[in-house]
Amino acid sequence: MICDCFDQSEDAVFFTFNTNTNSQGFKPEEIDTFYVYQLAKDQNNVLDSAIFIYNPVSGYHTTQKPSAHYSLKNGVFLNHGSPFGKGKIGEFDYVIEIPKLKTYQIKNLQIYGIQGKGDCGCYTNTKKLVTVNGTQYDLTGKDPQQNAIVLTK
Repeated sequence: MICDCFDQSEDAVFFTFNTNTNSQGFKPEEIDTFYVYQLAKDQNNVLDSAIFIYNPVSGYHTTQKPSAHYSLKNGVFLNHGSPFGKGKIGEFDYVIEIPKLKTYQIKNLQIYGIQGKGDCGCYTNTKKLVTVNGTQYDLTGKDPQQNAIVLTK
């Protein structure tokens, strides 16, 4: 039996940068390098960090972290073990930093789901709440790739 239900991004949270400079967007050179920090939950202790650098040849931001096996255009995603290689996404707080411009505090991640039963028991996310700089986003039941949190200046 072949099961076609595994979705590795079911619990992922995607972030993209607004690049419309007419509406609080970033210029390309402002986001050519950014940092993501993993913090101990409800603390300011940095546990790990990743630097994302724009590659003009591919048009993607890539990271030098060996645990991050992805590149994205104009953004980043957080998922279980990615980009830091350890832990579940909701066990930590995060910071996305655009040097000298803006810092985004990502806290209170509430990620829950249920594992289906039977031979092809697919996992389903049942709750996905994320707070960014004090604003809560409810991403429950939404395709993470189509419902990114847009970061503005």
